[in-house]
Amino acid sequence: MAIQTVNLADNINAAILKINQNFDEIETGVYTVIDSADITNLVTNILDSDYFLTVINEEYFNSLNINVTTDLTSVDSDLAAHASSLLSLTSSITTIDGTITVLAQAQIATQSSLDNMVLDGIDSDLLASAIANANTTLTSQIVANADGIAVYASAIDSVNASLILLDSATNDRIDLATSATSTLSSLVTANASGLTAVVADVTQLEIDLNQVITDGIVLTPEQISTALGGATEALTLRMDADSDSLVLEAAKIVDLDVEFTAFESDTGDLITARAAATAALTSRVEYTEAGIVSTSADIVTLNQQIDITNAAGVLSTAIAAAETDLRAEITVVDGRITSTNTSLTDTLNAKIFDDIATAKTLLQANIDAVGNTTASWQLDLVAGTEANPHIAGIKFGNDGALAEFAITADTFKIINASNSEIQPFTVDGNNIVLSNATVTGGLNIGSGLTGAHTEMQDDVIKVFDAGGQLRVHLGNLTA
Repeated sequence: MAIQTVNLADNINAAILKINQNFDEIETGVYTVIDSADITNLVTNILDSDYFLTVINEEYFNSLNINVTTDLTSVDSDLAAHASSLLSLTSSITTIDGTITVLAQAQIATQSSLDNMVLDGIDSDLLASAIANANTTLTSQIVANADGIAVYASAIDSVNASLILLDSATNDRIDLATSATSTLSSLVTANASGLTAVVADVTQLEIDLNQVITDGIVLTPEQISTALGGATEALTLRMDADSDSLVLEAAKIVDLDVEFTAFESDTGDLITARAAATAALTSRVEYTEAGIVSTSADIVTLNQQIDITNAAGVLSTAIAAAETDLRAEITVVDGRITSTNTSLTDTLNAKIFDDIATAKTLLQANIDAVGNTTASWQLDLVAGTEANPHIAGIKFGNDGALAEFAITADTFKIINASNSEIQPFTVDGNNIVLSNATVTGGLNIGSGLTGAHTEMQDDVIKVFDAGGQLRVHLGNLTA
């Protein structure tokens, strides 16, 4: 895409007005002495093409700044207060090396602060300082040249508040801060690679507590030194288009994080605890010459970890994690639906030192390009240590022609639901135990049908030796 740079008429008019002003000043006698050489120099050396290009390519800039402040200081108590508000408006147009940038921006900022406030209700030696800020920025911008164009707009809001408590007698200190940011943005670009459009809405929240306590004020448990909390939510919509493909994608991502550090004065242990949760919901459609692929996913992840460092510096770690992954996909080739795939995966992990425990389930239903249909369910259980894990599991599958069920276990039992003491069927290692058994058809017992074995029918029992010769015949002798 080619963008033609157009010289700005206002700039040219400004240059011409300046020329006319010079001649007016000559006519009114401002320049009392002037000859033809001065005029020739003006036209040939000053008002040449470079001069006009300089005027045309200069930056057009307008701004407005309003700042209102109020301050209060008390000499007797060292109390100080400050309040301010700022309004800034900016608009500019620049052309540099063939690139045009059009920018408009508005910014509002406010701040309030209070220092050295004595909180007699908590502690006569306790001083408090507080700061609160709020900011809003609105931006719209266009950047264009011969290679492409980008259009951007955003609105950003941010607030933060902090509180500091200081015991002047013991130097005990507590810092508490909170912040929140919201960003709303949109972007459209066009260049030789194609078209892109993005819309995003991001919100972020944070809490931060730092505490140094030796004695005196205690607003939280004494051993807690730091605490952090954060939450982020991002909502995005995106489209990418070029000569080969078109992709439309939507996503919502949520992140939650908390962490604190504690010190156990009795044992000397340093404890750090973390917990995090993430949820990602996405939907995507991609169209190319090869076909269409439509995909959706929902992923939820939970993570927790506690680290304990004792007085000797030995670290102990415990981890607990859980994840759910749900996916669905459809593929179209040459106008024909060729495959559909769906899956659900659940994973649980636990770990202390080298001890591990894992549970995972996988549920799938798929149809491929040649019409094969499969449905399966799988359970994997792992326990033991990282160096020596013990495995158990179940696999259950159906491909439309054959259904298979497999169990990996050291012991397998069927237990009566009405009485758990009754176990009619048990597999323990290589042994099978039957409490009660009824056989309605034939029963062959032995290592092989041609070697030593026993055959049992309704009215006859036959025993064969290793050579396959009949040695015992009971019951119906004609059978």
